[in-house]
Amino acid sequence: FLLEEQIPLQDGESFVKYIHNGSPQPNLGPNKPEYYICLFLCACQHLQYIKTHCTAFVSDFQGAGGLLTDAQIMTLPLHRLFGGGNVDTSFQNFSQEHQCNVFCQWMDLNVFSNNEL
Repeated sequence: FLLEEQIPLQDGESFVKYIHNGSPQPNLGPNKPEYYICLFLCACQHLQYIKTHCTAFVSDFQGAGGLLTDAQIMTLPLHRLFGGGNVDTSFQNFSQEHQCNVFCQWMDLNVFSNNEL
């Protein structure tokens, strides 16, 4: 697409920002119905970070109706491969700011040394 396609919303659905590219933490509180989706996506970031040998992860998860859109690849700041959305501090602070959750545990991911599960 030259332009991003319109996401059709069903009754009661809304566009949701799950994770911001400036932080690896859920963008929604535990009282929101989409909170567990946020936790799963945070665990996916952790998995990506480990599987890429701490060189990249996907962030800025948002969308509606089961469709994620406009994600941002976060990578080492010395590589300007993915534009201005690659927030240097977010990447550099990932292991300090990521909070492991039940999905990290389910994926058998090790807790970063500065976190507790």
